[in-house]
Amino acid sequence: MIGRKPDLICIGAAGAATEWVYQALQSRDDCWSPPFRAVDFFTHRFCKENRGEIHKRVIGGIEFAASQHRKNRARQEKELDEEYLAYLDMLTTLPPFNGTWYKQVFSRAPDRMICLDVTPDYSILPEDGVDFVAKFLKGARFVCLLPDPVDRALAQMRQMVADGVEAPATGEDWADLTRRVAADPRSDYASFVPRWQKRFDSRRLLILPNAAVLSDPTAALRKLEAFANLVREDSWGIDRGLTDDTGVTVPDDAVKLLADLLAPQSAFVLDHLGPDFIQK
Repeated sequence: MIGRKPDLICIGAAGAATEWVYQALQSRDDCWSPPFRAVDFFTHRFCKENRGEIHKRVIGGIEFAASQHRKNRARQEKELDEEYLAYLDMLTTLPPFNGTWYKQVFSRAPDRMICLDVTPDYSILPEDGVDFVAKFLKGARFVCLLPDPVDRALAQMRQMVADGVEAPATGEDWADLTRRVAADPRSDYASFVPRWQKRFDSRRLLILPNAAVLSDPTAALRKLEAFANLVREDSWGIDRGLTDDTGVTVPDDAVKLLADLLAPQSAFVLDHLGPDFIQK
């Protein structure tokens, strides 16, 4: 299989409707995405402290895709797609996370289709990481979905609790979690937004307010199509990936503390991107 590079990359932010991008575009006739989310090629290369977690998550996603294929074909009483399984096996046996591996991830895509990489944490790549992206993906376009900074951090907190990463039992536990999430690089819009804008102008970088996606996903899809030179298509999945179904409620005191801690980020967003990016 001949490798290739992605044409459209969703760089985040984590806690935004990146699942919506993945669902809405992968069902189209002109887009192709890997059978596992968050390829994490650039984060593995430049966020060294997370390499073990990234490797486990990506390889686990590939193995899960193979398992699901076998289960689905058995249920449908169909023969296995041995070529597809060989492709997945190749991705787990090749030396992972180098340029050859990354291009092989997209090797099954037909020539007529654009390739999509949805990896939210690309948004927080350091300066040298974004420089590398600019050199490695010279013709690609980038989409960044940005929630209100406080909303994004709240979504991260709820997901951490739902996944069992955190189990705050007291008010001080919640305050500690709040401080750590507020200090997370994902919360630092004032650093990562200019980092990407410095290297990519509006022809190659589309920054969409997450609120616009939530309120009118069809209109947001129209903007995305125009930016990526895609034909108009109301794809299946346009309403998927938009709801927070963790069932976790963050206490009011923690919400207030988070808003106070992220006030400088909210001020940056309002001044730099405009009121559409701030939850009213």
